[in-house]
Amino acid sequence: VSPAHLLVLDLRGQSSPAGQNVADFRSYAELKKMIDDGTMPAGSHWVMYDNERWSLTPADEQADPVYYEQLFARLAHRHGYSVILAPAQDIVPGYDQASFQSGQAAWQSYLSMGLAAASARAADIYEIQAQPYEIGVYRSQHAYASFVAAAVAQARAANPGIVIYAGLSTQRVSS
Repeated sequence: VSPAHLLVLDLRGQSSPAGQNVADFRSYAELKKMIDDGTMPAGSHWVMYDNERWSLTPADEQADPVYYEQLFARLAHRHGYSVILAPAQDIVPGYDQASFQSGQAAWQSYLSMGLAAASARAADIYEIQAQPYEIGVYRSQHAYASFVAAAVAQARAANPGIVIYAGLSTQRVSS
């Protein structure tokens, strides 16, 4: 793998000479603060917005993920960064861990919100967080492949040239 094609997530304060460093952000507010303060990680040419339903993404950003993805991408591009958008499926209103564990997939709602299309229009890379569908409760539904195929189709319809990654996990897969 060429270093030009290897993206490595920065751990705060650490970087890797093995590829291109990616500064990982959980909120637009965090990116804006670091740019305003001049504290962006040195050597990072890529930034990733990993917005999820967790304490690290502010409630206002969770409530309007498309809007905040657009703000994030515009700000990053204006400052010369390439952008990866990776909205998690738990950003869908009403999603919770109990629903996920019971096998109630959120991906149809995620797509109906237009998140794949919005990410593809604003980003240089769109990362589909499909990892949750690797667990056994979803295998008979073929949820991983179904979600990835549908998200790719929506993203490509919005931006035929978008680069798309689909997430895999080394931790979730079990018998």
